[in-house]
Amino acid sequence: MLPADLLMVTFRDGHLGRASPRYLTARDEVWVRDVIDRFDAYVGRSVRQRENELPDKVRLVARQHGVSVRAADGVAHVLERRFETKIDTRLDPKIVRSIVFEEAGREDTYERTAALDRAALRLEAPVSDVVRAVFADRRSARCIISPPCLRGHQRLWIPTTLPWSRDCFCEART
Repeated sequence: MLPADLLMVTFRDGHLGRASPRYLTARDEVWVRDVIDRFDAYVGRSVRQRENELPDKVRLVARQHGVSVRAADGVAHVLERRFETKIDTRLDPKIVRSIVFEEAGREDTYERTAALDRAALRLEAPVSDVVRAVFADRRSARCIISPPCLRGHQRLWIPTTLPWSRDCFCEART
């Protein structure tokens, strides 16, 4: 569901108490496709990178197509949930954190490099893998993957349960 600040409604028959949702239409397909392509460009990157860069790009698309920022933010809100994320490390981040913190507390004087070296030795992994795995399970560090509909099908569906969108299908480019 969309948060209240992203809902788009119109008032019926001049009655302030009667509102009806506004929907995406066929004319929105071009800019929505552009936004989907921009989201797809972040596959393989971190959530943090997408959060830092993509909102401005989506709003630029909206301005270029004469679309309200609210509509663009609503589509982005839906797509953020459609593009899945995964932990991108072979090491279990919880185990790595436990070992790294244990090694960091072992000496009277904390020395980051020495603690990471000892942890890597215990984990039988390169230090670079240990560093990457420490917080790899945090939301912002997770790796973005394509939604299932873009992996094996030709269409991305933005569900009709959203008040401002009807069945919105966009062709996936493979």
